[in-house]
Formats: sequence, C-alpha cells, structure tokens
Amino acid sequence: MTQIKRASLRVAKNLRAIRRSRNLSQEQVGKMAGLPKSTINHIESGASSPSVDAVEKIALGLSISLEELMSEPDRKFEIRSAAEMPVIKSVPGLGRIIRVVPDPFEGIDLYFGEISGSGAMPGAVQRHGGRKLIFCVSGKLAVHLDGNKYLIEKNSSCLFRGDEAHSLSKVGPGTAQFFKLHLYST
Repeated sequence: MTQIKRASLRVAKNLRAIRRSRNLSQEQVGKMAGLPKSTINHIESGASSPSVDAVEKIALGLSISLEELMSEPDRKFEIRSAAEMPVIKSVPGLGRIIRVVPDPFEGIDLYFGEISGSGAMPGAVQRHGGRKLIFCVSGKLAVHLDGNKYLIEKNSSCLFRGDEAHSLSKVGPGTAQFFKLHLYST
C-alpha cells in the first residue's frame, strides 16, 4: 500500500470517527465544509483520495486541526510489552532506566528505574524551567543534588528543578525501584 493511500485511509477513518462522535450526517459535514455530501461519502468510504484543499475545508468546517484528520487514530487501549519499552540508560552492575510511555506527550516524560548495584546513576539535566519528580516504589533512594544527599523511602517522593545536575543511588540492601517524571517548560 502506498503512503498516499495510507494517508487517505487515515483521513477516512478519522473523519468518520469525528463525524459519528458529533452525531453529524455526511450531508451536515459537507455543508459545514462547503463540499457536496458525495465528496464526504467518497472520502469516508475510501473510494477517492481527498485533495489537500478538501481536507483543509473539512478541518476548518469541523473546527479541528489538519493533524487531527491526518494522524494515526488514537487507540482506545494498548498494551506494550517490556521489549517495546526503550531502555534509556543501562549501567551494567548498577541499574537501568526505561521510558514507560514511548510516545511523546508534550512537556512530559515518564520513566521507571531500578538500581541494584552500588554507585550513583547520573540523571539528565533538562532546560531551564522544568521540574523532576521522583517517586520511590521499593527500597530506599538517595538523591544527590547540589552537594547534598536526600533520602527517599518507599511510597515517598521528591520534587526539584530539572536544570540541576543530580544523581541517584540505592541505600541499603536489595533493589530500589522508582518512577521519575520529567515536566518540561513549554
């Protein structure tokens, strides 16, 4: 299947889903967009590939972005296996950090980390204005920040500026597990 045909099918699926969610007929969408009902029908059925002008008219008529018509439809439910979650940082004998939500969300990244060895795992420094939140799931964590060491126990969290150099280490026996949320300024 060609890229153009796939794009046309995405427009068809998205248009049909949006129209139905708003309880609109094809005729009503056509009037809103300044297009004949037959054009809307042909686009939704995949019988024809819409022109760029037609897609723009439909987006304007429905007061939605072109992206909403052109992008892959949102999945209502999705399971991702551990193999599909990208490992962002892995230090042999120390631990790893995994991106929990691989698809980007504007202004947010969510990670899961495990530290089982001794030593400190450096954290990423983000641009000015952001924040970081660390929630300890199990074990104890030490957050090393500005020459200070802060202890975070199970079911506790800490929040700090994202543009500060920091590192994390495990305190005591076992493995420390945590979630790390990066909030970026937009």
